[in-house]
Amino acid sequence: MKRITCLILVAIFTSACKRNLSPTQKLIEKYKPMIQGVWDNKEEMDEIARSKRIPQKDTTRRYVSVLSIETEKIYSDKIPIYVGYNNGEGGDLIFKFQLKPRPALVCGDRYELRYNISSRDTIVYLYTKEKDSVKVTEFVKVLQKLPSLERL
Repeated sequence: MKRITCLILVAIFTSACKRNLSPTQKLIEKYKPMIQGVWDNKEEMDEIARSKRIPQKDTTRRYVSVLSIETEKIYSDKIPIYVGYNNGEGGDLIFKFQLKPRPALVCGDRYELRYNISSRDTIVYLYTKEKDSVKVTEFVKVLQKLPSLERL
């Protein structure tokens, strides 16, 4: 009788331990498959497709031209996103998953990252807050994952 009671209690506890996700964790689960990969500036890609050559770099201003997002590096509610700038420099920014006012990834008070799925492509939008305005840059996925340096 004790064995049956123990088995029933174990079954009850096991079935009661469902995966309860916080709203932020639900947002992370929603974003993960969509944002994974290497993203390139859509404007630059369109220019290359149109002119069949690499455009001249604008050295008068600095902007993000490449994003590399590796979702396996998510910790807590943050993710490091590696960025490449148009002048050849690079670095990483720590983005935080935010629910309000709109679901997005934010980095400080300067950057915000969102995505949109259209009939043709998934596009990642980077909103950059400048002095008086907000600049929106579109990115298209060019690789699912950054190649390992060991294979190069």
